[in-house]
Amino acid sequence: MKIEINVPDTLKEITLGQYQKFEKLNTKENQDTTFLLQKMVQIFCNLDLKDVATIKYKSVQEIVMHLNKVFDTKHTLIPTFELGALKWVLYLY
Repeated sequence: MKIEINVPDTLKEITLGQYQKFEKLNTKENQDTTFLLQKMVQIFCNLDLKDVATIKYKSVQEIVMHLNKVFDTKHTLIPTFELGALKWVLYLY
């Protein structure tokens, strides 16, 4: 069975909801466990956990390393928000 995996390349591709869901699981007890690695791939790549379980462990590790690089990259803050159909950009002086 082949699975297509879309791995985010930037933080723009990761939602706040995904990040919050992962942070709930990212506890001291779960650190460095296979479970946490699989959940990271499940959450950020929008997969079912049963599909993640079929992926080779080495591939899961490679995806997690890529995701860690995305989170470690220095990003500039662009203060914007959307209200209804309008997108607002905040200018700080």
